[in-house]
Amino acid sequence: MALRDTSLTESAGPVPPTAPALDAGDRARLLSGAHHDPHALLGAHPVPDGIAFRALRPFADAVSVVIDGERTPLTSEGEGLFSAVLPLDAVPEYSLVVVYGGDEHATHDPYRFLPALGELDLHLIREGRHEQLWKALGAEPMTHQGVSGTRFTVWAPNAQGVRVAADFTCWDGTAFPMRSLGASGVWELFLPGVGEGTKYKFEITSRYGERFLKADPMARRTEVPPDTASIVTASHYAWGDEEWLAHRGDTPVHEAPFSVYEVHLPSWRQGLTYRELAEQLPPYVKDLGFTHVELMPVAEHPFGGSWGYQVTGFYAPTSRLGTPDDFRYFVDSLHRAGIGVIMDWVPAPGRQRGVLVRGVPHRRAARGRGRLDAVPRLLARVRTVGGQQPRRPGGPGRDGVPARDERDRVPAGAGRGDDRGGVDRVGRGDPADRQRRCKYHHHEMTFSMVYAYSENYVLPISHDEVVHGKQALVSKMPGDWWQRRANHRAYLGFMWAHPGKQLLFMGQEFAQGGEWSEAHGPDWWLLDPAYSAEPDHRGVRDLVRDLNVLYRHTPALWQRDTDPAGFRWVACHSADDNVFAFLRYDGDGTPLLAVSNFSPVVRHDYRLRVADDVPAWLEVLNTDAARYGGGGVTNPDPVKPQDGSIGLTLPPLATVWLMPYPV
Repeated sequence: MALRDTSLTESAGPVPPTAPALDAGDRARLLSGAHHDPHALLGAHPVPDGIAFRALRPFADAVSVVIDGERTPLTSEGEGLFSAVLPLDAVPEYSLVVVYGGDEHATHDPYRFLPALGELDLHLIREGRHEQLWKALGAEPMTHQGVSGTRFTVWAPNAQGVRVAADFTCWDGTAFPMRSLGASGVWELFLPGVGEGTKYKFEITSRYGERFLKADPMARRTEVPPDTASIVTASHYAWGDEEWLAHRGDTPVHEAPFSVYEVHLPSWRQGLTYRELAEQLPPYVKDLGFTHVELMPVAEHPFGGSWGYQVTGFYAPTSRLGTPDDFRYFVDSLHRAGIGVIMDWVPAPGRQRGVLVRGVPHRRAARGRGRLDAVPRLLARVRTVGGQQPRRPGGPGRDGVPARDERDRVPAGAGRGDDRGGVDRVGRGDPADRQRRCKYHHHEMTFSMVYAYSENYVLPISHDEVVHGKQALVSKMPGDWWQRRANHRAYLGFMWAHPGKQLLFMGQEFAQGGEWSEAHGPDWWLLDPAYSAEPDHRGVRDLVRDLNVLYRHTPALWQRDTDPAGFRWVACHSADDNVFAFLRYDGDGTPLLAVSNFSPVVRHDYRLRVADDVPAWLEVLNTDAARYGGGGVTNPDPVKPQDGSIGLTLPPLATVWLMPYPV
């Protein structure tokens, strides 16, 4: 609490009488932290003989009330309660002087202030549709009724009582009980003199009478784990991304290029802070041509091995890497580089002992967009807590952002990279076994188009696909090392051409063979020419760069992602050949032809029926190119249709893209 000058005039005359005794039940609930309205008992209130003043200051030697510079001592009622009745006609402006061990502390009385949260906020919270909760809940430094301090608010609808415990109270919440603001479930207290840097928690008395300290789930800053206190903070950062914000909505997201690089910040380059990451990550992502980064949860979490999926502070970026303003600098740097930021938001997994057990209603932050994790678990919790049947999950995000991946109500096996389906089943096994497998699993690569237009999709090779024994993408592939990398490249070419938006987890852009671990991050040494003179890993990274560049400059690959007329199969029943081919169209009808050969043999003069109105086709990308680490089997010259079909040389384990010539 703030220190102020206490050279005040001591009142003369007799000691004033104590205030009327508190009801025994009220007194017991107040002192035990189970009272819903401490402001009705503490502070200043009219009584028959004047104005009663009552303060709760445990461990204080003395408490005085100061009015117009005159100081009047309050009488101890025991257990930290002090009171007096002064012969006044109305409640005056006043302050307190509290003495601890001979040291005097002057402060405003927290219990003389009106609620610092408005009725509109409470109404919206009651209805579950408050869209700026980071302003309504948590610890907000402010000036209230002309006094500087911090408003503490927390949503705890089932608590008997809530108190503020802080570093300046030695983590004892007795002196600062909060008031309940009715049916909203919100508890509130304005503490004058408390400012930025204060460490605090909420002391909760549960409906069953247990008492425990909990961190603030809406805190904007926390201590560095394993310490768990919340910290009062305010932003002082001046954003520089106005140009990016002004144009990010020029084109609807589902009709724009959208290619995502997924990152676990603490391990991308180990040991870097937010500000150091701001210098290294944006140029790397921009060089590779991604339009967005997706951050695995940056919200505060106690255990690093959870990768952020056990949240203790929904609005506090993890303090392991710096302050909230440092994180703002990092996001700003990405925006100024023309890169959008998606942040994983995790409302469901994990129930940590240090925070409130039940969830609170939240919305995403204003400058970012989010995809939800563990949606089925969240919905199950909604059923349990609220007793309501939730709306059917799914659909695009509020801003049209593809908000889901294949884990959420997508037909089983579609697009999977593990042994349950998708490309891995088509490609798994030795060459002699491929044709047999393809007959049974070919449809799992084509089935995606059955539901491709039911929602707005992201096609993820996320962190979830390359951990927990699932192996890295290249290690899922069959054959020797060359064949594995070829399969890896071929699949990326297939994925970037497929309707939907792309997401690739860090390390997969250069075919890292080992499973990712947060303990050491990506195997960057694989890109060192000293490790290998061959363009194996560097070649895959070059391919990803070229895929993104071509993708961004080819509207056929993104402009009509949600329009069935923007896609046509050319070869979807070629199970014996292990070949897939399809056309993508832009808004003007200009096509791109994508052909994937997932067999390990070269197919010469492979005939495909294509559009008759294209006089010639030119190969614009070939994942078997030598510079990507491939065998160099290409179609160097324009290919002209004959009798409604074209004959291509299909490299083994490769994807080729062709466009009308001249391009």
